[in-house]
Amino acid sequence: MNKKYLYVLSAGHFSCDINTGALPGLLPFFVTLYGMDYKLAAGLMFASSFLSSIIQPLIGYISDKKSYAYLMPLGILLSGLSLGSVAFIHDYTLIFVAVTLMGIGNAIFHPEAARMVNGLSEGNKALSMSIFSTGGSAGFCIGPILGASLATIWGMNSLIFFGGFCIIMSSLIAFLMPKMRRMVKHIAKKQANDEADNKENDWNAFSRLTVFVIVRAALYTSLTTFLPLYCVNILNQSEAVGSVTITVLAMVGIFTNWMGGYAADKWGNSFVLRIGMLVMGLAL
Repeated sequence: MNKKYLYVLSAGHFSCDINTGALPGLLPFFVTLYGMDYKLAAGLMFASSFLSSIIQPLIGYISDKKSYAYLMPLGILLSGLSLGSVAFIHDYTLIFVAVTLMGIGNAIFHPEAARMVNGLSEGNKALSMSIFSTGGSAGFCIGPILGASLATIWGMNSLIFFGGFCIIMSSLIAFLMPKMRRMVKHIAKKQANDEADNKENDWNAFSRLTVFVIVRAALYTSLTTFLPLYCVNILNQSEAVGSVTITVLAMVGIFTNWMGGYAADKWGNSFVLRIGMLVMGLAL
């Protein structure tokens, strides 16, 4: 594996998902400072995903036909600048638009980045994807506490930090992208004589897995949306404490991501999926 480039892509994943991760931690501040109710706060979470959930598979379909690697730095840049722009706007509609653009930036980053990770894996696809996924999990872990800390200490204007950070990371990805593409082509040539995989797509199984993913995502998004608000308005904790709960949730996710990978290799994917959903349901 080309771990150097995999870690770079993982860092890019981090810089993209830190913006999405920061949003739930900022909801208590929107409620307190801008007078939003629960419906409006939940609307911002909807804004971050409703268009991206349509655009991301479309970009993935296009990327399967032809690589558009420049979408990686573009996605990081759009995601960070969109959240950073919230520092200067207070109108709900404009904030909704900015968060929507943040979700679109996140959506156009992931398919092309996953394609690049696959090309760099040299047969170690599971471990390569774990390295890449850890960056995203870390973004969701650090995002809430970072956003809450910035808003608490320096006010909402400090959210411009996310824009500046993503400018740096997108520039790094853009600078290294030609080298990564050459490496992918080199690996592809070495693997050209490998036996072709002629297995057909199992759309029945894929459809069932998709339903599972949607249910899991709905539960997780609901939890990350309302858990900070619950801590603030019901448990009478500060906005910062509410945001920390999302960080703890994401931090546990980083470790269980690795645990789930090892368990799936040992006992099978279906077993781990069933156990994971059962444990999450009981905990909720």
